[in-house]
Amino acid sequence: MVVVDHDHAQELFDAPEDRISFTAAFNDGFSLHYLFHGDPRDDYHTRVIRSQLTQNISSTIPKLVDELNAAFADEFESNITTGM
Repeated sequence: MVVVDHDHAQELFDAPEDRISFTAAFNDGFSLHYLFHGDPRDDYHTRVIRSQLTQNISSTIPKLVDELNAAFADEFESNITTGM
């Protein structure tokens, strides 16, 4: 919870996007320009996920759940037998 008086809250609401930007702060804070080739503000990957990957999500989810169940079963069983 953050307690802010009305005047300060209004200042945040009225600030332009180029002055207060979560995305810009995130990119600068994590130095994404060193991790990714190109402009980190380019939303190419977001568009691919939204369009191509989500089209087949209903057929992918059951496979993903099976894989997660198998991985957890293997991991927890190996931890139990090794005494970890």
